Amino acid sequence: MTRIRRARQRRGEVVLCIQRPQDRLLLHRKSWYEPGIYRLLTGGIDNDEEIEDALFRELEEETGLTGGDAQFLGVLDARITYQSKEVTFTSFIFYLKNLIGTPEIPNDTEDISDFKDVAIYDLLKIANQLRNTPPPREGWGEWRAIAHEFVHEKLSQ
Repeated sequence: MTRIRRARQRRGEVVLCIQRPQDRLLLHRKSWYEPGIYRLLTGGIDNDEEIEDALFRELEEETGLTGGDAQFLGVLDARITYQSKEVTFTSFIFYLKNLIGTPEIPNDTEDISDFKDVAIYDLLKIANQLRNTPPPREGWGEWRAIAHEFVHEKLSQ
């Protein structure tokens, strides 16, 4: 229901695949996630905002990192239904390299509690953990798993 409500305010999200040393990727967890759950960072795109502007705004808001190069990996469109309501939600996925700074947990309302780096091949394990998110958030976990599988496929080529 949260995603359906937010869809009116946002036209989608950016998925941030942030390159770390040794070709690892940065994941985050929020304090309210189930124990052990980490995932790729994401951020909303406001209705009147350019996608690239949202990408770099979210990067800085959620990690403190700036600059760098962005490689577009693809788009995922999801149709989310809850009871009789339905919304299409679009995720624009980017691989970010050569960033400036060190990731820092924000002091504001982002609610990020931790970061960790993982190897690209671990994204399938992360996706499996998300797919096994217990009720009542199992739909959220299954939806979030898709981007991890997609990124694994694109960056493993």
